[in-house]
Amino acid sequence: MKSLVALLAASLLVLVLLVITSHGIDKSLRSPSRGLQDFPTNVDDISHIFANGKKGNKGNKGNKGKKGNKGNKGKKGKKGNKGNKGNKGKKGKKGNKGTTPQPTESPTPAPTPAPKPGPTITPLKDGNSTTVGTMFWAMSTWCASPAKWNNAHAATYGTINAWDTAEVTSMRELVNKYCGTEGNVTRETFNADISDWNTGSVEDMANMFLGSSSFNQPIGEWNVLGVTNMGYMFAFSGFNQDLKDWNVEKVTSMEAMFDASPFNQPIGGWDVSSVTDMTSMFAYSGFNQDLKDWNVEKVTSMYAMFYDSPFDQPIGGWDVSHVTDMWRMFAYSGFNQDLKDWNVEKVKSMRGMFIGTPFNKPIGGWDVSSVTDMGYMFLNTDFNQTLKDWNVEKVTIMFGMFQDSSFDQPIGGWNVSRVTNMGFMFALSDFNQDLKDWNVEKVTSMYAMFASNTDFNKNVTGWATNTTGFTSEAYEYMFYNSTAWLAAYNYTVSGGICDKTSPYGPATCWTPSKHVTPLKDGNSTTTGTMFWAMSTWCASPAKWNNNHAATYGTINAWDTAEVTSMRELVYKYCGTGGNVTRETFNADISYWNTGSVEDMALMFVGTSSFNQPIGGWDVSQVTNMGDMFADSGFNQTLKDWNVEKVTSMYGMFEDSSFDQPIGGWDVSHVTDMRRMFAYSGFNKDLKDWNVDKVTSMYGMFYETPFNQPIGGWNVSQVTDMGYMFMFSGFNQDLKDWNVEKVTSMYAMFYDSPFDQPIGGWNVSHVTNMGFMFGNSGFNQDLKDWNVEKVTSMQSMFDASSFNQPIGGWNVMSVTDMKYMFAESDFNQDLKDWNVEKVTSMRAMFASNTDFNQNVTGWVTNTTGFTSEAYEYMFYNSTAWQAAYNYTVSGGICDKASPYGPARCWTPKL
Repeated sequence: MKSLVALLAASLLVLVLLVITSHGIDKSLRSPSRGLQDFPTNVDDISHIFANGKKGNKGNKGNKGKKGNKGNKGKKGKKGNKGNKGNKGKKGKKGNKGTTPQPTESPTPAPTPAPKPGPTITPLKDGNSTTVGTMFWAMSTWCASPAKWNNAHAATYGTINAWDTAEVTSMRELVNKYCGTEGNVTRETFNADISDWNTGSVEDMANMFLGSSSFNQPIGEWNVLGVTNMGYMFAFSGFNQDLKDWNVEKVTSMEAMFDASPFNQPIGGWDVSSVTDMTSMFAYSGFNQDLKDWNVEKVTSMYAMFYDSPFDQPIGGWDVSHVTDMWRMFAYSGFNQDLKDWNVEKVKSMRGMFIGTPFNKPIGGWDVSSVTDMGYMFLNTDFNQTLKDWNVEKVTIMFGMFQDSSFDQPIGGWNVSRVTNMGFMFALSDFNQDLKDWNVEKVTSMYAMFASNTDFNKNVTGWATNTTGFTSEAYEYMFYNSTAWLAAYNYTVSGGICDKTSPYGPATCWTPSKHVTPLKDGNSTTTGTMFWAMSTWCASPAKWNNNHAATYGTINAWDTAEVTSMRELVYKYCGTGGNVTRETFNADISYWNTGSVEDMALMFVGTSSFNQPIGGWDVSQVTNMGDMFADSGFNQTLKDWNVEKVTSMYGMFEDSSFDQPIGGWDVSHVTDMRRMFAYSGFNKDLKDWNVDKVTSMYGMFYETPFNQPIGGWNVSQVTDMGYMFMFSGFNQDLKDWNVEKVTSMYAMFYDSPFDQPIGGWNVSHVTNMGFMFGNSGFNQDLKDWNVEKVTSMQSMFDASSFNQPIGGWNVMSVTDMKYMFAESDFNQDLKDWNVEKVTSMRAMFASNTDFNQNVTGWVTNTTGFTSEAYEYMFYNSTAWQAAYNYTVSGGICDKASPYGPARCWTPKL
């Protein structure tokens, strides 16, 4: 019996081993996965500096691309996927009954072998795209060639779907920038399955899939708990997947998150209580989902939030008490829901809020006492609700407010004493209410105010006594085709003369010319658009006047009130092939209505003849003035321009004649001032500018005469000051500047007279000081500078007057010291410098006839002076060669130095 039991036990053990062998144990342990010409950038590019060469001709400027937005950090990663279960063994057949077995001791089961670890995937890190092992490097490399990635890097970092991203905190611009446009996979074609990525540490996803028109993967299970910035995340993408389970409680910016995407998924359960910015969030999208339970109490901007979307959901319960901007919030959408309980007391702009919508709900109880701009608010709507109790005393703009609308309610009691622009206010509308008591003494434009309103017949002729009269161009077309009013007051027009005197006041008279059709946005091939008009006019002004002036007017009378973009208007659409080119364009366009324009970038680039007085333009909505007057002949006053919404002034006056006072401008929203005045003649006072949001001043005053006091500027957000004062006349006190975020000071004061004390600057984040004081008169104390992160000091004091003690500097990160003290006056002790990482000292002291300090000990930390990296190191350094018995003959050092090995450079004469 015992032998039978033993036999059965042995058989069972064999069966278990066979099952394990045939089906296997899953041993894999999956890791968690989840334009204009540039300045020179190296010594070869600026060889003309040493040759004192002139500046070459500039090339044509290219079209600029969109800028992208900033990002945030992330959260804890997801659990890795579980291993596959082993197959179950089959149940054995029942044996024949036999003699009842006696109780026996159970056999000890064989130990299950521990699973062996699979291949280890190296985690990706934060960092730039050139550093191996970083997230941005991985995306850039993979997009360049997925096949090469799989061959060269997949064994270390995994295939893209298996990347270990658990430690990554920023995915900002990940696909948009690091796939880009030139690899095998571009931002437009990217559609890799990355649904298993661990995004638990990510804080910034801004611009991540911007422009990824093919991307549409299920990433609804990503852990986004740590993300604070989702601005432009899916803008202009093809994304439309379920995200309802995302925890977005820490996100503060959702600016343009789904802008111009097909996204239309339920996200009404999101906790958006921390979001402050919903600017353009669903603009141009397909979104129309329930959001009634959203907590938006911290949101300050709903600018264009649902612009041109089908959105029509009940959001009347939202707390919008902190919102200040509702500019075009529902414009061209399908919205028509109750909003009567909204607290809008902090809103300043309602410009175009309901343009082109079916909206017609009661909002007469709103507190609009803070609103300053109601331009186009109800343009082309069905709105006809009472507004008589509105407090509009701060409103300055009512341009087009009820144009082409159904509105006909009594508003004669409104206080419009601050309004300056009533152009088109009731044009083409059904309005016919008494306005005789309005105080319009500050109104400067009533252009077409009642034009083609065939109902209005109320007496407003008394208004003339409060104004400069209807003879002004500001009142042109005021009652054009207003048949009821003209009949009621015996006004008929013949040759610009009023035939009869009105019984209600002075018979001052406007000059109604033929009706002008407004120009629209659109491309240059579509008749009736701004770009078509400019292209056609420049091709032949004479043909324009014969064929189109009757409809659209002569160029100075174009109706541009609805145009939002004048980007590249003259530069591109006049071009070089017409009767009028960009170089010869100088038409008087000073009367254009630019009140709706948002983009004026590159508008007059290359217009060397243009110099018209456009200082009266309304630019209050413009956000981009990049390269606007670059390479132009423009030099007119712009001191009264309201530029408070502009964020980019990149190259605005570069290589232009501009030199006018603009020190009163509000530049508090500008982030980009790169090359703003480069190559120009600008030298005006800017001391009161608020530049606290500017991040780049690269080349700002390059080759200008600028020498104004700007030491009070708050430059604490600036990261790039490369070339800022190069070749300029600048020599002002900057000792109080906070430069702690600056990473590049490349050529900052090159060839300038600058010689001010800046030894207290915190330069601890600067990595590039190449050419910083080259060829300058600078000679101030810098001994306390922390230069531990600097990697390049190439030509830093080349041909300069600098001769201060800097022997205590920590230069252990520097790799490039070529030409550092060449042809300079420098002669200070440097023997304690740790130069072990330096790879080039080429001509470091060449033609410096003063330097005679002992640095031969450096040789022991380097590869020796025989390398070409040290070629010419002491070439023509007569004092040093004399002090250390170094003379050169045929490339051989005649005598050994007493301070170390007699290694020698090879001067090629």
